Amino acid sequence: MSVMRFLPAVISYDNKKLSTKNTRLRSGAIGLRGILPMPAAIALEHYNVYCRDLAKTVDFYATYVGLRDGARPPFPFPGAWLYAGDQAVLHLISESGRTAQGSGAIDHVALRCSGIDETIARLKRDAVPYTLYKVPARPLQLIFIRDPDGIQIELNFWNEAPVDEV
Repeated sequence: MSVMRFLPAVISYDNKKLSTKNTRLRSGAIGLRGILPMPAAIALEHYNVYCRDLAKTVDFYATYVGLRDGARPPFPFPGAWLYAGDQAVLHLISESGRTAQGSGAIDHVALRCSGIDETIARLKRDAVPYTLYKVPARPLQLIFIRDPDGIQIELNFWNEAPVDEV
């Protein structure tokens, strides 16, 4: 029996409300957990950021995060795709002419990095404010910086020699 044939027997909408009366359904995404397979996230593909100054933002992420500007489809609006290895992890869109979108509720984005000593040296050289944290009971050190549009970026350094300054 297909899942789609099974669903109408156990789910009905009454007055625009989902009803699961007299069913064996348990709590979950609209009451379907256990009947329909849930998507399994494997990895973060990318995140998208609107920016006021595209060139400055591309330079920031290349210089302080180590992402590289790469191939991008020919969309009818200005932007850039920044890569970590072969993956375009950050999509930038120039804010010119943008209508408000999104909630603005994301606090920060974290990226796994390497080379904490070199990163700190570059940040100090360019007088970029940063905060360094050591995570208790983990071989993890974090550096927090802000991009040109004020988005907080967390740089994660696993299993690197502890940095003396805190």
